[in-house]
Amino acid sequence: IEGVLVTHATIVTQLKYKDLIYNPHYPQSFVQHLDKNSCAMVLHTCLKHKVQICVTSTLRTSDWVLLELLNQFQLIAPNHNLTKLFHTDWRTGHENDREEEILDHVRRNNVEQYVVVDDRVLTIENFVRIDQCNGFSFRDYLVCEKFVADDPQRIKPELIFM
Repeated sequence: IEGVLVTHATIVTQLKYKDLIYNPHYPQSFVQHLDKNSCAMVLHTCLKHKVQICVTSTLRTSDWVLLELLNQFQLIAPNHNLTKLFHTDWRTGHENDREEEILDHVRRNNVEQYVVVDDRVLTIENFVRIDQCNGFSFRDYLVCEKFVADDPQRIKPELIFM
């Protein structure tokens, strides 16, 4: 989520001069620094292609993250029912490295197709690297869409990991 939805740009522009600390483990700080455009692009990708989100961020260990993200997405799309936006198993484990956790989740949930968006460098298939300064951009949306667009030759992806 950090680097994808919480960007360096939003952290810098949202910081108050008297409070120069961004702490992602506090809901108010996290929500304050979400990039609304990045959130809208991810939401559009999910709604357009019926893809669900699975959280792989270090914030996946915080139970409040799911509720806060859902609230923010609902503000962007108030007329949409977003109850199925997140996968029922909405976060990966946190025992291994990121790639292994994603592959464990894929195996555990019998996921056939997926796309991974992250600001880290990963060597996993279907990967879209996000610029942590600007978050999930229109360019990233277009790259990601190649993995999630309807194609009769390919099984439709089920999850977007971020």
